[in-house]
Amino acid sequence: MKKYIVANLKMNKNFDQFENYLENLNLQKNNNEIIICPSNIFLEKIYKRDLPISIGAQDVDHRVEGAATGSTSALK
Repeated sequence: MKKYIVANLKMNKNFDQFENYLENLNLQKNNNEIIICPSNIFLEKIYKRDLPISIGAQDVDHRVEGAATGSTSALK
């Protein structure tokens, strides 16, 4: 059975700490899906690393723009 392992890191790590966290994960092929949800400011850097993980985002808003304090548009 496939298991989902989700790490919602919120604002708990700076980028150097996050790099160390990723290096210590067991990313060998198995039946589990690893999903990392970092701070939004790290999404692009992590995406560009081309790791065998899925990336999630926090506080995503469905609008392109507007008064949504703390949210990031999923459409931009």
